[in-house]
Amino acid sequence: MRPLLLPHPSFPSGALRTFAFDEDWRIRQAVARNPHLDRRLLRRLGQDPDRDVRQAVAANPSTPPDLLERLLCDSDEEVRRAVLSNPAVPRQTLGWLERLRRADPGLSPELLARLALEKPWARRWAALHPALPEGVLESCAKDAEWQIRQAVAHNPNTPASVLALLGTDLDHDVRQAVAQHPRTPPETLAALSQDENPEVRIRVARRSGISPVLLERMAEDAHWMVRQAVAQNPSTPPHVLRRLFEDADRDVRQAAGDNPALPLSAIQALFAPLLEALPSAPLLYRRIRAQRSPVDPAVLAHLGRGEEWGRQLAARHPDTPRQTLLELLSDENWRVRQALTHNPALPAELLALLAQDSDADVRQGVALHPSTPGEVLLALARDEHLEVRRKAAQNPALPEEARLWLLLDEDESLQAAVRRNPGLSSSTLELARRALALQALEPARLEQLARGSANCRRLAAANPSVPRAALERLVCDTDWRVRQAAAQNPSTPPDLLATLAADTDRDVRQAVAAHPAVAREVLEGLLSDPDELVRRSAWRNPRTDESLRQASRERLLREGCRSRYSLNRAVALAHPEVPVAELRKVRNWAAGEWLVRYALAHNPSTPLEVLRYLAAFDGNRIVRQAAREHLRRREAP
Repeated sequence: MRPLLLPHPSFPSGALRTFAFDEDWRIRQAVARNPHLDRRLLRRLGQDPDRDVRQAVAANPSTPPDLLERLLCDSDEEVRRAVLSNPAVPRQTLGWLERLRRADPGLSPELLARLALEKPWARRWAALHPALPEGVLESCAKDAEWQIRQAVAHNPNTPASVLALLGTDLDHDVRQAVAQHPRTPPETLAALSQDENPEVRIRVARRSGISPVLLERMAEDAHWMVRQAVAQNPSTPPHVLRRLFEDADRDVRQAAGDNPALPLSAIQALFAPLLEALPSAPLLYRRIRAQRSPVDPAVLAHLGRGEEWGRQLAARHPDTPRQTLLELLSDENWRVRQALTHNPALPAELLALLAQDSDADVRQGVALHPSTPGEVLLALARDEHLEVRRKAAQNPALPEEARLWLLLDEDESLQAAVRRNPGLSSSTLELARRALALQALEPARLEQLARGSANCRRLAAANPSVPRAALERLVCDTDWRVRQAAAQNPSTPPDLLATLAADTDRDVRQAVAAHPAVAREVLEGLLSDPDELVRRSAWRNPRTDESLRQASRERLLREGCRSRYSLNRAVALAHPEVPVAELRKVRNWAAGEWLVRYALAHNPSTPLEVLRYLAAFDGNRIVRQAAREHLRRREAP
């Protein structure tokens, strides 16, 4: 409750000081949101170790301008963003910041130097500006904030001497920026190529024009992503690529195979037994990589039985013989099976088999293939993996039924993907609108929805015009929301409501209990449901008559009297309609908790002998007094 009250403008300002030092960050955050908070407390909370507290200060319209400028330098982006949304930020500050962020060429070196040295909030953006003087860049390179040092490392005009200094920075993000800078000196790059952080080494390996000697050394790196970056670099020497083409990691081998500088010896190794019959191995290799025809099927069959890279090439090529494709279909490497989905001539029956692959990346490739049959796309539109469904939504050959399913899916990215599909028609959009509005649809359309995603099945179950056969399946659906929708459907017949009344989910039974067509005997059972909300809904149902309510009331009172919880027994025994037999039971008035005996002393139906016993012998003064007052009223003439 306190987090709700503390931000209120009318909360006493004197009491806020106590809560501003609370150990719970949520309390301090609530205090920081109060628009009438004292400026001294705002300054105190502006230095809070918790990000959310500082963000609340940054968004408070009462925060003084100098504190807002200081929070513009906060290490957390969310805090800085909150400052920019605060109407109390001086317009001049926002103006300077906007010009700095877009690197306005109209800012003079003198003005940039003054902003960088005198305004901490401007230093980060000034350090990125190409016109900032070198002397100021050197000063910023020694700043305590790593983001400012990183900005210097990103500045295109930072001199080599400053980059060499930043190359030894303690923060790896700064060193990554140095590794990418075109002015970084060779000796600094050599040191960074052995950096402890692999991301730094990867950025060195990706540089164009880097020393071949350095690339050769990095090709021995223990991290596969560094070796992959070397294999992708067009400056990598051919003999290094030849070695990486046989690397233990498949991603490194593939990167080397894709590199145009791959040496002839590596290419010849792919066609070793066939070299004498081939006109030119490099030309043939480039033709196969580009998926151009014609290519001798025997060559492709040979590649399909070789190393992984060769099998991928064969899997992609449209001239690969069918027998080879069948063998590659069960390849142990998922990348080879995925390469099959890039084959433009892959037969539909093989695409159908790949659609059942255990790897989601392979199924994604099938979902995008232009030759994938409609029934296969229908199955992929219901795939358990979101990315597979998203790829299926992009396929122009996707059947209208699946487009309707995905339009009605709860995931917004799926809806967006299918809306971009060139095959989407206005009639499908209208169907989706009517389905969401629960308007009457043709039985065939509702049957389609009943076979779709959980949200589609829910809409079908809730539609008053849903066919009986479809509804019978939906009341047994695995998703409780679908069963709940069926229980809420005004057209659901009593026999199916009776089935749903035995559902394991409380929300489903509650919907049945509120249904206007539920049978009397079903209501009678729901009135004794173990869940209170279900019983309450059944009690309020217009079909529940007074005889049912009376029977339910008596049953509930008897259960309350026998409850193991004293509060439940007290409430039941205080009710005027509780059975007299329960009031006479010795365990209620001669033993147990005083609250139960107090309820007995107040009940107007409690027998006189029980009241006399409580008034004379009860060990609790409050119970004795209540019983005596009750006796006095009952025995008065």
